[in-house]
Amino acid sequence: MINKRRKTIINGFTIIEILVVIAVISIVGVIIAEIFFNTLRGSNKSSLITKIKQNGQTSLEVMDKAIRNADNVVCISFNGDVLTIELGGIYTRYSIQRPPASNSFLAQDHPISFDSTTCDPSTVSLSKPINITDTTQIKVDIPNYDRLFTRNKSPGFKDVVSISFQIAPGVEVSNSISSQIDPIPFATSIGLR
Repeated sequence: MINKRRKTIINGFTIIEILVVIAVISIVGVIIAEIFFNTLRGSNKSSLITKIKQNGQTSLEVMDKAIRNADNVVCISFNGDVLTIELGGIYTRYSIQRPPASNSFLAQDHPISFDSTTCDPSTVSLSKPINITDTTQIKVDIPNYDRLFTRNKSPGFKDVVSISFQIAPGVEVSNSISSQIDPIPFATSIGLR
């Protein structure tokens, strides 16, 4: 009789033993999943910050080159959202575009003509506006009470254009990642040659 009892204990598991094993495996699984998702979230956050910085620097470089080589600053709109420069009779306009329910972005186009007194941004353009910044995961914004473009015109000196904007995660980015990233400011001052 002793042999039969030993045989059943060795060959089988009790329900309590099975439940304990399932609970331990579940806890280990949850811990591993949490580590995995935190790693992914951190990776996504890092790549988004890199993308924001690259877009900001590229935008500043594009505008810097064009403004520095321009013949003159034709006008800056009243609210500072639009800058129009002229080089060799060709106008180049930089503006912030704010499409509804989408990410705002910086754009460049070449207007045919415009009202220089109002710097009207709704004039006909020679080209379709080119996005200077990526529109998929980032959005461009202007800090509160600031202007995208300002011009300092001192007598006897060429114009100096100041650019100030910030880039933040766009509307497509998950809230868990975008809430961890503060908008990154970009600013520069460019003197015409």
